[in-house]
Amino acid sequence: SQLLMQLINCQKELHIFSSWQVLLDSLVHTFAHHIGTFTALERTTAEELNKAFVCARDPTELPAGYLALKTFQYPICPLPANADIGYFDGVLSTPGITGYLLLIVICLLGWASSAKVRHARFRVFYQFHHFLVPAWVILLVLHGANGWVGLGFPLVILVAGIPIAAYTWTRSRRAYLAWFCPSTVLAAEKSLNGKLVRIEVQLSSGYRKCSVGEYAYINIPSISRFEWHPFTISNSKDDETGGQLITFCIMSVGRWTQKLKDACAGHAFPRVNIDDPFYAPTVSMPLHSTVVGIGAGVGVTPFLSFLGSLAASQVSQERQHAHVFWMSAWATDFLLFKDLFAQLETQGGNTKCHLHATPRWDGRGLGCLFDLASRDIWNDWVRRLAARSSETVPTFCHYPKPLHAVVSGSTLESETPLVIVVGRPDFVAELLAIGHADLREHVFVYCCGNDSLKEGIQTACVACNKHNESSGYMQRFYFYHERFG
Repeated sequence: SQLLMQLINCQKELHIFSSWQVLLDSLVHTFAHHIGTFTALERTTAEELNKAFVCARDPTELPAGYLALKTFQYPICPLPANADIGYFDGVLSTPGITGYLLLIVICLLGWASSAKVRHARFRVFYQFHHFLVPAWVILLVLHGANGWVGLGFPLVILVAGIPIAAYTWTRSRRAYLAWFCPSTVLAAEKSLNGKLVRIEVQLSSGYRKCSVGEYAYINIPSISRFEWHPFTISNSKDDETGGQLITFCIMSVGRWTQKLKDACAGHAFPRVNIDDPFYAPTVSMPLHSTVVGIGAGVGVTPFLSFLGSLAASQVSQERQHAHVFWMSAWATDFLLFKDLFAQLETQGGNTKCHLHATPRWDGRGLGCLFDLASRDIWNDWVRRLAARSSETVPTFCHYPKPLHAVVSGSTLESETPLVIVVGRPDFVAELLAIGHADLREHVFVYCCGNDSLKEGIQTACVACNKHNESSGYMQRFYFYHERFG
């Protein structure tokens, strides 16, 4: 359903919201203990407290399944008749100490998850999560060890038992895969600028069939035995042994990905472990008639997976409109998937790839020379297109500020001229043109990129919806966003 898709689409925001909610609720909970529970301990006698505490009841009166953790109880329960319990006995009790430790754990997780720390020290972010999340669960169990109130069983198990079981299963499965089910890297190729690396991995028959747009976690033991990183599967096909050949396109932006690129530079490729393909928003792309995929840099990989499925089947013949926009600061990145473009060219159909080179325009990069060299060539090409038919002139030539492009003969193996646009697309103009090709169908727009790109495309979809509403059209533009950062 659309509601479920939107929930999956904003999973990161829900995760962040839940974390803030846990922190705020914990602070309120702690404050309530200080003004309520701990002050009540000081004003109440031990005999009265024993009557109120569940842990002080006769064993025959305890709730069914009562779990006694007397080893961790402080103060001991039931309280001695002559015990003098005060405010600081509550502060230094097992619930008090574990409560403060829980607050420290939550604050450390929040600090490590901040954008600044996550981008600069990803390994700190990664390790904090994998050590502190289990610690948080253990501390919550100990937090209720005194058994003053409640069911006599760790409430965290009842409330969060399913997520804890799923987390434990995931960690156990990855340990099993790392030791007993290694996969094989068959080929690796770098882009001309060295920023992107494309690797092909052979999976055994034990893995389920990969679907369009899914992602998998990769572990390279020679780099780090415990680090797993998510990457979108850009292509998948069956091999002769009954397994699968899957392709990843990875950008070297950090220490781990740089080491991966270096490890794949020679002829002896490293051992690799793969954790099952997982669902992503782009999985729903084949279900719709009119779809648009927009990726910046390595963010195009979910849509390359979609293109790969079209190249290997006849789906594109049944589809009315399928468009993929690929923006890259390095135009030579497009050469990394010449084989995929060749398959699409051979098959034909209604799939359209829009390649946009977005080099630097600050006067220091090669982008300025690229801009200057392409201007006259492209203007001449447009004049010739217009002379044949005005309908053959590309959409971006009609922008408020028209872009120009170069015509490449080396991107396709057939050497058919292919247009590479210089500059970013005008998404409102492009999406309206795609939608108006068939106003009976809704347009489903998928984006994989940074927050700036996301906001720009989301704004464009809103503008397109307002334009159609004012024009009396029923067509709507639906937006989905995918990212791992």
